[in-house]
Amino acid sequence: MIQVKKISNNKIKSTINQANELQKRRIPLLLNKSIEEVPQTFINCLSKKAYIRPHKHPNIYQLEQFSIIYGKAIVLIFDDTGIIIDKFILSPKDIVFVEIPHNIYHTLFTETECAFLEIRNHAYNKIIDKEYAIWSPDENDIFASNIYYDQLTKAKKGDLCVIKSK
Repeated sequence: MIQVKKISNNKIKSTINQANELQKRRIPLLLNKSIEEVPQTFINCLSKKAYIRPHKHPNIYQLEQFSIIYGKAIVLIFDDTGIIIDKFILSPKDIVFVEIPHNIYHTLFTETECAFLEIRNHAYNKIIDKEYAIWSPDENDIFASNIYYDQLTKAKKGDLCVIKSK
């Protein structure tokens, strides 16, 4: 039997509503049969004011691709010290696709609810998957990550955005 995978807008919006109740404010809808399958594909569903800690993927063979489906996110690219080298809007009316190569610090945050297709050319491995920026707060440090989120929303290209968890 042929199985065609379909995800509706209602499913995405329902998942975003569930994400509203979570501390990380996001839920991935895995499109693969498992997280070991390559390429890894999922729809990342984020509620408003979601924060993803800046990170990079150190393996030379790792890259990430995002394609926006719904809403709006702000993508930031950093140098190794926390200076923003690029900042742009990912939305159906602006940039709709981005590919981030390995070893580039990046993050995104949401000003609205959003969902984007994320494709990674590697399987998820918690131990080696990503390297977090030491100059950014842990997602579990609510106080520091809220301050950092506010800093990121106001920051411009060339700004230094550094705040550490306690």
